Amino acid sequence: MTKPLDKIRHWSALIRARWTGPDAPVAATSIDLCRDPALAALLGSPPALATRLLPLRAATVVGWGHRRSGRRAKRLARRNGARHVLIEDGFLRSAMRDDPPLSLVFDDLGIYHDASRPSRLERLIADAAPNSVRARRLIDLWRDLNLTKIAALPDYGGPLPDRYVLLFDQVRGDLSVGGGFANAQSFERMVAAARTDFPDLPIVLKSHPDVHLRGANGYLEPNGADLAITAPCNPARLISGAEAIYTVTSQAGFEALIHGRPVRTFGMPFYAGWGLTTDDLPAPSRRRGATVEALVHAALVDYPRYLDPKTGGITDVETVLRHLSRPAAARRAA
Repeated sequence: MTKPLDKIRHWSALIRARWTGPDAPVAATSIDLCRDPALAALLGSPPALATRLLPLRAATVVGWGHRRSGRRAKRLARRNGARHVLIEDGFLRSAMRDDPPLSLVFDDLGIYHDASRPSRLERLIADAAPNSVRARRLIDLWRDLNLTKIAALPDYGGPLPDRYVLLFDQVRGDLSVGGGFANAQSFERMVAAARTDFPDLPIVLKSHPDVHLRGANGYLEPNGADLAITAPCNPARLISGAEAIYTVTSQAGFEALIHGRPVRTFGMPFYAGWGLTTDDLPAPSRRRGATVEALVHAALVDYPRYLDPKTGGITDVETVLRHLSRPAAARRAA
């Protein structure tokens, strides 16, 4: 059976369920979200299909970030007086890139990578209650275990200069670039600033893994750096050894803050504008001073929901962190 016919079959089944089944508290605006086991587990039940063909009876409509399903969720919710929630992968996602996610974020205000409007993460950072002990423990574990968003990426085993500046490229079309008030010229400014700030140090450029794994295009040419690392790898060793980290909106800047490294940004990612980074752009007035602990607690504890990889039930970040540390440890021992 062809893929289009598969989609028609799934769509028909979801429509029949809307007609014959009980009302669901949550509706989703795409077939893939309705059939996503991770989303169903984190919501407590699979969402119904939200479509203009049938009246919306759910109190909440979910969609994926600022993609088509997210935009539809906002429109449907607005027309029907419902609540909309946007979802994205969490900052500690999975062992491998194509594994099912072990965390998702749910945002009823905006989405974390869009600095043009408030997000739930932004509110959590600003309103963080003191819980520095748990946050500091997570910071120490993240460092000790060399974790990153995709935990089982191989460690970088090649040579590095004794001292260097580390720059992170991103995939063209990444929504976090535009959402962070950045564009292609922001990457050019990043390179120029690194050369100016550290004229005597080599520039190490880390490409985004999807450039290698999925044939995506980056913003920067590898030959513009003194050392370009194009193969997918865990950036922990690169980050911890760098004099400074330069990013536009990459999550690597957040991970660099966890490692205690100086970070300069050329967009407005979720971790910028709090007084923790040197920023090329002015921060939204909503963002004021915050601690690294408040940032980490909001981003890793309060904002995401996590799935236990063994039971499939809802769990906490520490459980997922321990699970993801096992393949990381095996990778380092190999």
